[in-house]
Amino acid sequence: MSRVESSPRPAGVSTVEVPMTPERIGTSLKDAIRSEDRPVAVVIGDEAAKAVADHLSADYDVTLLTDDRGVVKSAESTGLDAHHVDPTRGSVLKDHAADADAAVVSASRDRETLLATQLLRHGCGVDCVAVLVNDPDNRHLFRDLDVDLLDAQTLLAPEVERAFAGSIRE
Repeated sequence: MSRVESSPRPAGVSTVEVPMTPERIGTSLKDAIRSEDRPVAVVIGDEAAKAVADHLSADYDVTLLTDDRGVVKSAESTGLDAHHVDPTRGSVLKDHAADADAAVVSASRDRETLLATQLLRHGCGVDCVAVLVNDPDNRHLFRDLDVDLLDAQTLLAPEVERAFAGSIRE
């Protein structure tokens, strides 16, 4: 598997934050890794991880890393490659994500997400990382990591609006 080394970002260039929808998350990763059949490490500790992994597995080799045994069992029952691990340990990520070209990272706590993201970017050399931040006030913690930042509120708000459309009487 070939690996493209990224060049350092010039001084003063910041991460561009693009509003993402659930459909665009998959599209962005597809665009980033479409030239080859490359593995994608999905690092999330809940059922949301499994849903993202299921979606991406139609086109990519996906490895789901989670600290939730129930999620692993559920994922394996659908044919996903899932591992019960601590995704905030560098040795674990090196074992399971060293060859990954892209990752989706979200944990129940942003500090775990931050640690896993740093390990993937710098310890494993994963160039394409999409990060779901739970608390928008924590976005600044991720800005210097050269990742695609997403926040749950931005992704969820349009879906809630759509669900309410026609349901609420004026």
